[in-house]
Formats: sequence, structure tokens, C-alpha cells
Amino acid sequence: MRLNFLSLSRTDFIGIASCLLLIGVIFELVRRRRIKERYSLLWFFTGISLFALVIRKQWLGAFSEAIGVYYAPSAFFLVLSGFVFLMLIHFSTVISQLLTENQKLAQKLALLEAEVRDGGHSKSEKVRDCLSVVSSRSDPAEGS
Repeated sequence: MRLNFLSLSRTDFIGIASCLLLIGVIFELVRRRRIKERYSLLWFFTGISLFALVIRKQWLGAFSEAIGVYYAPSAFFLVLSGFVFLMLIHFSTVISQLLTENQKLAQKLALLEAEVRDGGHSKSEKVRDCLSVVSSRSDPAEGS
């Protein structure tokens, strides 16, 4: 069934609308500082790539032939799965870095609490340095 709006099929229309919705949502999240720009680049690249494959079906057909897939929509889902896989790897590395950083900060904080509890006021400069690191890490204006 074809829609009269620019003579698009229903699947074309849904694909285009989904890609534009993804790009719009990511743009709005960046604008509201709910997601950092460096993390949004992969999402924008995904949305634009999928949009290009929806608009240019011959590209999808050529890609599916090149990899030996005989049904082009299956190749589209393969590309989509590849982007999801890349995002999972990317976010796994980010989470791993954050866990390591949190562990180091927790260890520093425990040492500082022990030092303050034991009356070791001679290292107050070190305490101020560590507290400034902790407060700069928990700045709410930084966003997520």
C-alpha cells in the first residue's frame, strides 16, 4: 500500500519518521544537557546512516548484495544490530572507566575519613585537594 504523501510506501514513511524522531530526540537531549555531545555523536551517526539507507534503497540493495544477503531488509536489520553492538561496547567502556574512577575516589575518601578520625590534621592541604576533586566530580551542572 502506498501513501499519497510524496508517494512513499508505509514502510518508507515509518522508517523516515523513526529516523527523524531518533535524531530529534537526541538533539533535544543534547540541548537540555541530558546527554553529553561526545556520547550523542554515535547516536547522530546511527540516525543519519539509517536515514540514508531508508532514503536510498539502492545503497541498501548494493550493501546487501556485497555481503551476500538476498533480502535487503535483513541487511538493514544487520546494520541496525551492528550500531547497537557498537553502542553497547562504547557504553561498556565508559561504565568501566567510571567504575574505576569511583573506586579510586571511594578509597581516597576512606583514607581521608580515617585521617580526620585519627586526628591527622597535619595534612589539611591534602584533604582540601581531595575534597576539591570529589566536589568537581559531583557537579550537577556537568550533566550525564
